[in-house]
Amino acid sequence: MKKSTKGLIAGVAGVALLSGGATFALWGDQATVSGGSITNGDLAITSTGGQWADVSGGAAKNIDPVTFRTIPGDKLSLTQTATIVATGDNMAATLTATGGTPASELAAKGVTATYSVFKGSSTTPVTGGANVPLGNPANITIPKTGAAGDVYTIKINADFPTSTAGRQATAATLNLGSVTFAMNQVRA
Repeated sequence: MKKSTKGLIAGVAGVALLSGGATFALWGDQATVSGGSITNGDLAITSTGGQWADVSGGAAKNIDPVTFRTIPGDKLSLTQTATIVATGDNMAATLTATGGTPASELAAKGVTATYSVFKGSSTTPVTGGANVPLGNPANITIPKTGAAGDVYTIKINADFPTSTAGRQATAATLNLGSVTFAMNQVRA
């Protein structure tokens, strides 16, 4: 190869190296953005010991449902307080009370069992929470509460029919001692 060709190739290679040639750098960077934390809400119910009373004569007389023996025309009432916590920006809940004896069995024996829900110490049931058949959901919405919850009073009434014929239902046992309060979340 001629000296001039060699010189030309060396010159082109030198210019390529000086002008950056095939080498280059890509820039990159990153930043962290604080997305915050998300905290879940809560749905809980706690109840204190309730009290059964005989309200047949108008004035309430506390009873023990295990030892009390009903007769036709008796009216019994259970007063139960419950603290309900329903926290969350879109939180609301429905409430259902069920007894130990299914409502259908109570009805077959002529017993009418209902419950009513009151907020705090109010004597007026919350909207949709008056005389709901035991075992059916109350058509009420428990609104969002603070972290400590709100106190509700739940009253269950059991009315024994006066129209019992002969010895019908004598010595019958109805389990009214196991009452369950259940809540289900709904979107507010």
